Amino acid sequence: MIETMARFKRAFDPEIRKLPDVTAPGNRPQREGTKGGLAPRHSMRREFWQAFMQRAAGKVPLPARLGKGIYSWIYCPAPKKGLYWNYHTRMHDAGLDLQVYGQDAAENKRLFNQLFAHREEIERARGAALEWDRNDGGHGCTIRYKLTGGGLLARESWPEIQERMIETILRFQKAFGPVIQELPD
Repeated sequence: MIETMARFKRAFDPEIRKLPDVTAPGNRPQREGTKGGLAPRHSMRREFWQAFMQRAAGKVPLPARLGKGIYSWIYCPAPKKGLYWNYHTRMHDAGLDLQVYGQDAAENKRLFNQLFAHREEIERARGAALEWDRNDGGHGCTIRYKLTGGGLLARESWPEIQERMIETILRFQKAFGPVIQELPD
């Protein structure tokens, strides 16, 4: 559809006709400064996650393996089925989520509601307010804590950001642990 629209515009707009046709196969520009076809942000993410995995090993829950490590997130199972710890980093911030994402959307909402019923207790134990997103129109639910003060672009701050992520998951485990243990299997 997009290629059809681009060809249509090219046919009728003299200014666009002057530009190279990047919709034609083999005519797409190559990314400069990439390694193996990855965009620079993907290489940065891989470096960040590799360093994070080394720093956090033995301290906090981690994925069994990193995989490509090019995405803005990595996740690992939490103590109950359908719950996942989701670490994320973007260009200017980082954070941690507790994802409620099982096979059944209604079950996800039920689990989220049970956690939400303990919101004050959890946030008091966590020591900070959390973002609670039931996502009524979607399948999964998210409980998020965003770390400000740096992300991928703050390479010199990566060790500090990673330590803060580790502290955050430890606080999440302490705050959510008792409530998660009470959830039915």
